[in-house]
Amino acid sequence: MNTPRWNSKARLPLLLVSVAVIVVTLLGLRQLSAPRAVSATLATEPVSRKDISQTVEATGTVQAVEVVEIKSKASGQILQMPVEIGSVVKSGDLLVQIDPLTVRNQYAQSLAAEKAAEADVQVTAAQKQRADELLSREAMTAVDHDAAVLAAANALASLARAKSDLEIARQALNDATVRAPSSGTVVEQDVTRGMVITSATSSPSGGTTILKMADLNRIEMNVLVGETDIGSLAPGMGARVTVDAFPNRPFTGRVIKIEPQAVVQQSVTMFPVLVAIDNENGLLLPGMNGEVTIDIALRSQALAVPLDAIRTVRELPAVALALGLDADSLKAEVQRQMDARLAARAKAATSDTSAGAADSTQRAAGAPHAGGHRWPGGGGRGAGATADVVEREIRSQRSMSSQCGSSSRMIGERGLWAPT
Repeated sequence: MNTPRWNSKARLPLLLVSVAVIVVTLLGLRQLSAPRAVSATLATEPVSRKDISQTVEATGTVQAVEVVEIKSKASGQILQMPVEIGSVVKSGDLLVQIDPLTVRNQYAQSLAAEKAAEADVQVTAAQKQRADELLSREAMTAVDHDAAVLAAANALASLARAKSDLEIARQALNDATVRAPSSGTVVEQDVTRGMVITSATSSPSGGTTILKMADLNRIEMNVLVGETDIGSLAPGMGARVTVDAFPNRPFTGRVIKIEPQAVVQQSVTMFPVLVAIDNENGLLLPGMNGEVTIDIALRSQALAVPLDAIRTVRELPAVALALGLDADSLKAEVQRQMDARLAARAKAATSDTSAGAADSTQRAAGAPHAGGHRWPGGGGRGAGATADVVEREIRSQRSMSSQCGSSSRMIGERGLWAPT
């Protein structure tokens, strides 16, 4: 039996392919294991002067300052109602006309009774005058004269009652016509023409509410502010108001009232704050939701840097990597600057304390101060802070920095450090 043999020419391509696969694999593994160069593109922005403000933000609902509930003193069926929701009315405009039949009849009866009382007064007055003449001539007894005087007095009393009843009837007739007490907009309508309403003065339930109206030129927003921010607010502070209906159109306002009673929502204590809003154009309507921004502090033309440029001590390794610096050297340089600033503060505090101690010594000795007068007697304090105080403050600051990264407010408090 003949054994098959591989041809050397046929094995050569297979060998070359195997070698190429091995070489490519080794090159790929080397590329993966090689350290990659860190390339970072840093966004830069120059330090500039800007207006920086501290604000308190809160959300709330627009509401009318004063909502007037319209009721009628008269009872009866509504004959006319020329207004509806959204109608703009002026003071004195007709709102509701109630059927005046009953009150008109009462007025007519009172008017007739008043005229009858006036006639009775004239008759009894004439009778009293004749009785006076007869009594003077002794032609009438005293008893008859007294009766004439009493009749005249009763007639005058009846006339007074008739006039009072007539005035009440006239007022009841006027109450059947309900007019607007002030200018405003109808925001709610509870009755329609044809309904029978009850009087607000005679009904135990308080009467029927006809409609509600409000002056939409005088509106306010009721917002809830957390107790951590309420101490920074005061009546009269300016505010900016934006509502969901007009997100790109801010409105101006001011804080007018901080209510004393807190409101607890989801275990959070908050206080209601009323912000008056200028709404001369009538764009804002009751019920709109919006946001109020109240400025509590403002610094004009202050040196400002973007918030993204502020980094804490914990982020120094990442900052050093991005800037191509040594992390330990960068941390040591930042710590040196912090220690120098704390030492300067402690030195200033020592100087102030020493000056206070000198003044106390002068007062105790009765020595004159710079104005030529003598201080009144009194005790003083010691020399103040020493180098030990500086050392303790530096160690305390280092401990705080290592625990919570207290250099996050380096800009403006401890200076701005930049690598050179």
